[in-house]
Amino acid sequence: MRIAVLGAGAWGSALAISLSARHQISLWSKDPDHAIEMDSQRINHSFLPGYSLPESLKITSTLNEALDTADLALIVVPIV
Repeated sequence: MRIAVLGAGAWGSALAISLSARHQISLWSKDPDHAIEMDSQRINHSFLPGYSLPESLKITSTLNEALDTADLALIVVPIV
């Protein structure tokens, strides 16, 4: 299944890591610089340090790119 995880905080990153073992995952961050950093370093230093992001995990800051081919979207952004 292709899943878009919308929100790259601790909870979104942990879900993306966990689900990526069995599914195609896109992890969306609203912050382009954060997405670039996670993609290049394969770790979310800001919210989930110490846990590697699998190479199979697609990281993007473009919402349409994350949702384009998704069968399911998990929205894990804070409600403020």
